[in-house]
Amino acid sequence: MVKKLSHEQSRRNSARRRRGVEARHRQAGHWGPRPVPMLTSQKIHYEVGGNVEATGFGGLFAMHRLVTRLGLVTAIDADLHVLKMHLPYHESDHVLTLAYSVLTGGTRLEDVDRLRCDVPLMNGLGARLLPDPTTTGDFLRRFSEADLLTLMDAINSVRPKLWQSRGGDLVGEVAYLDADGSIVATTGELKQGMDISYKGIWGYAPLLVTLANTREVLFLVNRPGNAPSHLDAAGWIDKAIALVAPHAKRVCLRGDTDFALTANFDRWAQTIDFVLGTDNIAALRTRAEALDASAWRRLHRPAPYQTRTGQTRARRHNRKQQVIAERGFVNLRLDYEDVAEFTYRPGKCRRGYRVVVVRKNISRMKGEQALIDEIRYFFYVTTYAADTHPAARIVEVANGRCDQENIIGQLKSGINALHAPVDDLHSNWAYMLIAALAWNIKSWHAMMMHRKTDRHGFIRMEFKRFLDTVIRIPAISRPWCWSGPVPSLCACSPTPPTWTAPSAPGPPPNASASAPPPASDNPANPPRHQTQRRLPATAIPHGSSRNPPRGKPPKRTRHESQRPTRTDTKPPPNPHEDHPPAFGRQRPGRPHSSLV
Repeated sequence: MVKKLSHEQSRRNSARRRRGVEARHRQAGHWGPRPVPMLTSQKIHYEVGGNVEATGFGGLFAMHRLVTRLGLVTAIDADLHVLKMHLPYHESDHVLTLAYSVLTGGTRLEDVDRLRCDVPLMNGLGARLLPDPTTTGDFLRRFSEADLLTLMDAINSVRPKLWQSRGGDLVGEVAYLDADGSIVATTGELKQGMDISYKGIWGYAPLLVTLANTREVLFLVNRPGNAPSHLDAAGWIDKAIALVAPHAKRVCLRGDTDFALTANFDRWAQTIDFVLGTDNIAALRTRAEALDASAWRRLHRPAPYQTRTGQTRARRHNRKQQVIAERGFVNLRLDYEDVAEFTYRPGKCRRGYRVVVVRKNISRMKGEQALIDEIRYFFYVTTYAADTHPAARIVEVANGRCDQENIIGQLKSGINALHAPVDDLHSNWAYMLIAALAWNIKSWHAMMMHRKTDRHGFIRMEFKRFLDTVIRIPAISRPWCWSGPVPSLCACSPTPPTWTAPSAPGPPPNASASAPPPASDNPANPPRHQTQRRLPATAIPHGSSRNPPRGKPPKRTRHESQRPTRTDTKPPPNPHEDHPPAFGRQRPGRPHSSLV
């Protein structure tokens, strides 16, 4: 019997365990000489319990509770209509099953089978059964572009609830929107919609629009591999602005040179701010070279981090520099950076914009010989004024967009969301979108943390650590059973059900008049499915005839005519279930005893 604990008791237990771990850590550095190693070995016994069922993904139950309370299940089922009939799964069942498979470390469609074979996990999710991997693949192939847009809108409809509550602390006063493209490589030859990229890689080129404050993926659009990063980006950026703008005082758009879409500058400048990299074109380079020497200021970048003690270790010998010098390779070394600014009006704009230029002085060396210095220019166009955002601040804000590369890296190698396991453009788009939902659930969980420090820590946490810290928690789930008399095996019951004979021989209750008669009309010898199933030896009451109180049990002999005959009669159907699932292969004349 598992006793339910209160939240206060659970928190006290968690705090006590943390103090125990800290007490062990405080012993570091205070050990004396040990005659034996710290790691020792002892005999281990593994036992499989018969009454308690547990799962290794206990943290998934909290994620499912969060998703349900946000109303995502209702939003998906209300708007998304991919299936004509629900036999028995709804659209939300397929979406969440695949998202939970990714959230528990799955990297392929076949990994869905791990969840549907984990009975305690299905108990915690309140499900009798989860979709099969082949069913999940068929579900993904049913998506059209309109269905994908509907699914993205359904997911985005629950975000304001988080941003208006505890998530508002992370969103802050300025919401930073980052846009970038990526390449999803594939070795397949029959995947429809794929193409070859400018790098010579076959695959797809998805577009991602993310919210840097919470590291959420707001929009993910799959495109052929030859699509440039800025293709149709303006429309998706407008949708992201409309989604985030009501929940932040200001919105700032960031992107690399591909997203400096000058035709949209005037329209964006009316509602938001932006810091966008722009190409090193001749018009800008000429303006930068014509600036007076007094217009340049030395750029000092902030330290990447601060040590707790305020001291840094001495740098070791640079082995790479030694090899480059010995072999006479050409080496580029940054000497210093200068920053300046000027006003420039693009050809498709009606007004001028502030341009911040960074001049990098790079030394070219071959071995120990210094060659001519090289000057490189980097340009950033922005709507921020100089009195609120100096030039150095603009460079810092622009470089902050680089964190989106970390998000894309997590989507590629962390949760394997940017992956193409299906056979065409739209089905792979559906997989990427649902798998990215797993990453968003991680961000949603971080936004709902009680402590502000925990929110920032979990937002920055990599997916692998989140998986080990939050999801992989061993947990015991109580059996979840449906109401009403169920004469078939309950998939969530830890022990097999008992079969009780009816009060009078004949067809079972709620059976139709045309049902076939029982295999045996002799009440003394009823069919097997109508007799009470034998209890295990450990469950027989003490003192009964089947379990004598002491001594060796007598040998039982029965005449051949007294043995019950095996029949092919199946158990009566469940009157509360229209389409009972078939749990594996059933032996004739015997109820299901296990799940396959």
